[in-house]
Amino acid sequence: ALPRHFPGFTLGPVVNDRGWGTAISRDDLEIDAERGRVNYFSRLEMLVRPISEYFVLELAAKATVRNKEFFNRSHFQRLAEVDITSFIEMIDLWVLEFAERYAASR
Repeated sequence: ALPRHFPGFTLGPVVNDRGWGTAISRDDLEIDAERGRVNYFSRLEMLVRPISEYFVLELAAKATVRNKEFFNRSHFQRLAEVDITSFIEMIDLWVLEFAERYAASR
């Protein structure tokens, strides 16, 4: 469902030592009379971090909009107290923030 909300973005899985999740990214090209060719990169990555000795569920997100870091944040709860609904709401909020910033940058 996510790619439908971000036309022109490429969706891909992310699996590495920092966690597992997904990322969307896009490269834009702009021709400027003064600066010539300008490339812009936008990306949103969300990962669930591996379980640590603290036994928390951690969601980490990193967003870049047109070559500028927009946010780099995380949200976590102890495994014994996890509220999945709050994690889903957090994901929705961060995706919406990214979409709004990207749309405003155009």
